[in-house]
Amino acid sequence: MLGLNDDQKGQFYIAMTVMIIAVASSFGLAFVIKGWSSDDGRPPEPVIQEFPDFQPALSSTGIVLYEDFVFEDIISSPNIVKNSRIIRLEGELSSGTLYVKASARPEYCWSEERIHSVYFYVDNGETGGQIDAERENAIIVKGGFTIKESPYEDTHKLTAVPVSKRVNGNTTIDVLAALSDNKPHYIGAFVSTGKCGILNELRIDYTCSKQKPDCSIKFSE
Repeated sequence: MLGLNDDQKGQFYIAMTVMIIAVASSFGLAFVIKGWSSDDGRPPEPVIQEFPDFQPALSSTGIVLYEDFVFEDIISSPNIVKNSRIIRLEGELSSGTLYVKASARPEYCWSEERIHSVYFYVDNGETGGQIDAERENAIIVKGGFTIKESPYEDTHKLTAVPVSKRVNGNTTIDVLAALSDNKPHYIGAFVSTGKCGILNELRIDYTCSKQKPDCSIKFSE
């Protein structure tokens, strides 16, 4: 730095710091420049910190609850319990979705007017409801699917799975809230027309929270 006075040296270091910040920012780093501390006007060494916009993405995973499932039994409370799954959350979820796909089976029920639907519940089958449907006097008046509209396929937020009006008046099921106590829970679904339909897949996809990134949903006994 021969030939430069103190003011020129200070301006040089400022220019270099600005350039370093510009280069480092392209690599996802940010510099925190503390106040001047040296007697000769030079800035201290920059402190490297993680840039908040470049946090690593949280990984997502999932659990398949049903695959190619046909409710062959008479639809009753004991049989619903028998065909239920028991799952438990370990850790904490940030978000999640419920993926559902179901189809009609025309070889068993040939009527093109018959409406099929997917009945979904958590903990209590009697307070569940048909996904994406509205019901009046036990008759589906909106939603569901026919043979021509088969297969039905959709994805819903785990915090608000839309169902036909339940006994308690709710029209959504908050699966995430139900699982958040880290206890075992009954969960299940089936095509409401029994063997006339098939539940091709019911799957929960979820993302763990930043505080507890090692979460998992597992089958329980």
